Amino acid sequence: MRVAICDDHSVFAQSLAVLLTRNGHTITGVTSEPTAAAEVLRSVPTDICLLDCSFPDSHGLDHVEDLRDASPDCQIILLSAQLDAQTIARGVASDVAGYARKQKPLSELLEAIARVGDGAVSIPPDLLSAAMGSRHAATFPQRGEIKYLCRFFTARERQVLQGIVRGLGTTQLARELNVSTATTRGYIQAVLGKLGVHSRQKAAVAAVREGVVSADTGEWMLPD
Repeated sequence: MRVAICDDHSVFAQSLAVLLTRNGHTITGVTSEPTAAAEVLRSVPTDICLLDCSFPDSHGLDHVEDLRDASPDCQIILLSAQLDAQTIARGVASDVAGYARKQKPLSELLEAIARVGDGAVSIPPDLLSAAMGSRHAATFPQRGEIKYLCRFFTARERQVLQGIVRGLGTTQLARELNVSTATTRGYIQAVLGKLGVHSRQKAAVAAVREGVVSADTGEWMLPD
């Protein structure tokens, strides 16, 4: 993956760049503030931007729209030493693609990069459920609506929504369904369309909030 890093702790950012390079990723830029990161995204093709939560005068999420304007196809993974439920919910509302905690092993970030690169949701399960209590969850479909709509899902659509909640990427989900990636993308778009959401993140959060799919096990929870 082509990765840009935006973090105002320069030692951490440079060290992370070295570690990611050793794990096969290409670093397109290392910046200390979001405006500089946007310039990198405009000038260098980048797949993923690792964005710190905390800057001296702003929150990282305040800059998501500018970064997306700079490079619409670049996915954003939020980095933080302290990810809380409100940050996750706000990030989901802004269609942030993934989350990783700085105090966790590098493997969590590498997994998040791999999942996001494959089009998957990457939200730590313990934070996915907690995010439902945040006021930002109000930006998702009305309570009761998702549960009602999911009762009309086909068996295949249930499998797809379960896979989305489990954080499976397009390739992984295609392998599990034993169909092509193109067919899988079609199933995913059908599920998002039926739920009235435009991102896998919102679909996953709404399904967990409504008790349709378990955040812990990925099991379907509605009665047949």
